[in-house]
Amino acid sequence: RGSCGEVVTGLKTGKINRFLKRFWEVPEYKDWIPYPKGGKNTWMLPVIKYSVDWRNDGALIRRYPGPTQGLKGNYFRSGITFNIEKRSGRRFGLMPKISIYSEKGVAIFSDVSKWKLLAYLNSRMVTYLMLGQNVDRSWKVGMVAKLPWFSELADYQGLETATQEIVGNLYGLRQSDFHSPHYQGPLLPRLLPSKTQP
Repeated sequence: RGSCGEVVTGLKTGKINRFLKRFWEVPEYKDWIPYPKGGKNTWMLPVIKYSVDWRNDGALIRRYPGPTQGLKGNYFRSGITFNIEKRSGRRFGLMPKISIYSEKGVAIFSDVSKWKLLAYLNSRMVTYLMLGQNVDRSWKVGMVAKLPWFSELADYQGLETATQEIVGNLYGLRQSDFHSPHYQGPLLPRLLPSKTQP
């Protein structure tokens, strides 16, 4: 038994209206970076609705005298993010490499397979372990960091397969969800045969 990984808190901008925009307000990821900030849809494949102003390596945020933190964080790494405040225990999801995690969309980095770790963290057992530490809905960074990892789980291939299937299904649903960054258009036209087909 060992630790499941490193659990870290991220960037707090100090001024949401100035440094954050909705994902549909920015044309690309060059200057505005996806910013996991919790929310109810964090399970398995989080809906990342916000982008943070990261022009010149976050120079504007660094100049702001507000309560910023985590500016030296190890960003732009693939990991797992989770919502520290949510009604249910299903609150862990994949965090893409091109993202900057927040103080509410905390990040977990581990050498363990992200698919297996994601299955474990969303299990009922982990929910019970967390409720044993705190019956409140708020899961603090220090509490999640105490969660054990059982090395026997690394040998169980079923965890990885099941998690990938769930994420794939969610991605398919989000492609038709107008409020999702994965939106690609209404479902019906995409189901119709292409005109180029014989």
